[in-house]
Amino acid sequence: MIEAEILKEKFRVVIDKMRTLKRQRLVILLFLALSAMLMTLASHPDWLPKAWRVRLIQGIAIAVASGALFSWLLYRRRASALDIARQLEARDTKLNGLAITAAELLLKSNPSFLEQRVIAQLTDYSATQDWKKLLIGWRETVWGSRAAIASCLLFVLSFFFADRAIRQHHRQASIAKRPAARTVTLPPILSATLTPGDTEIERGSRLVVEATFAKEVPADATLIVSELDGRERDRLPMRLTVDGQVFGGMIAKVDKDARYHVEFGDGKSNQHTITNLGWACSVAAVTNPNAGVITH
Repeated sequence: MIEAEILKEKFRVVIDKMRTLKRQRLVILLFLALSAMLMTLASHPDWLPKAWRVRLIQGIAIAVASGALFSWLLYRRRASALDIARQLEARDTKLNGLAITAAELLLKSNPSFLEQRVIAQLTDYSATQDWKKLLIGWRETVWGSRAAIASCLLFVLSFFFADRAIRQHHRQASIAKRPAARTVTLPPILSATLTPGDTEIERGSRLVVEATFAKEVPADATLIVSELDGRERDRLPMRLTVDGQVFGGMIAKVDKDARYHVEFGDGKSNQHTITNLGWACSVAAVTNPNAGVITH
């Protein structure tokens, strides 16, 4: 009988849809509960000891797998057409027992003519009704596939934020436990520019040397005069001038060629050369042949 097959198919579609929604409802509730727990841990990562982070991941994986298995086992048994018929009778009073009677007759292998007429009557009536909308209604929106996908995405995002927050907290805690690095105070960088630098001077003259410091100024400075072969000739202390950045010193008498530099703190300046030009009177005699000749 074709009416019976149509009615059975209509019952089957509603039964499968209701069972799917019940399974999805359990999974969605599980995802929401786990998401709430993970967001709480993201806000308070200090609540989870470092040794438990791996256990947390394992526990979440077990909870998801167990929830999926439990939902399958819990709703493994399909509802019967008679169960659906009772729900239809409760929601549509116009049926007046027709749905229950027809569902019971569907169980018979060879219904009589009158019984077939009852089945046909319910089939014709069901053609004008949307049983999924009547029995499921708002549950399709709340527990449907879109809601399941949204809850899964929420769970994944919650897991990501919680894992990142826990990692950052443990990293900061590890850094805080490390011994504080000792602060090494570097000595100031000292550099000096000497004036007049490389110079030429008449024999027997004095030479004033100035050491100018760009930034840091040492506590003291010493003018070192040495021979051309490197042997030290004299060490002369220098004084800080009113400028505040310049040390001054003087070589009282220059008799021959020499080199000089300034030492200060742990450093020293570049070395410069002093070239001796000879006596002043010798220069005058060369430039004026009559110099020193007395006539009467």
